[in-house]
Amino acid sequence: MGVRTQGERDRVVEFYTKNLGRIEAKVMGGRKITSKLAPHLGMGSVVEARLVFKNQFTLTDVLQKRSVIRDVLEADSEKRFIFDFLKLLYFLRKMTPIGLPDLNVWHRVEEVALRRSADLKIFLKILGHDVRLAKCDGCGGEKIRAFQFEDQVFVCGDCLNKNVFNDIVYIH
Repeated sequence: MGVRTQGERDRVVEFYTKNLGRIEAKVMGGRKITSKLAPHLGMGSVVEARLVFKNQFTLTDVLQKRSVIRDVLEADSEKRFIFDFLKLLYFLRKMTPIGLPDLNVWHRVEEVALRRSADLKIFLKILGHDVRLAKCDGCGGEKIRAFQFEDQVFVCGDCLNKNVFNDIVYIH
């Protein structure tokens, strides 16, 4: 789901797993050019990973099964899906708590990767924010255009134009 640096040599990688939900794992030496793990940890990679837990998860071994983004690029298929998929990963990072598995989310992410169709409305509904029942937090309007993470509210197009919102995702 994401990778960030930690210190001079290490990285922290975020996974969404079937049994553990969203987790963060330290990759020792993950920033080194000679790292054997780093090439397998690209955004959108589907991997089998071996983790060790001692105060935190540490990634000890990883095997990339496939890269959803690379598959789309190589197939020369709908490039718009890459943007939608990255938006979905960002959404899941913001909306799913660490260490709380959700099989419904897991199966939907698998389905998205196979079908190459990422609809945030489905994930909003799974997480308790059904767009069909939503009203704008600012004016009560029903023409929803975006979801704001910090307050977890829906916003219409008019209110988007009138106000400055940090950290939103557009819904189409």
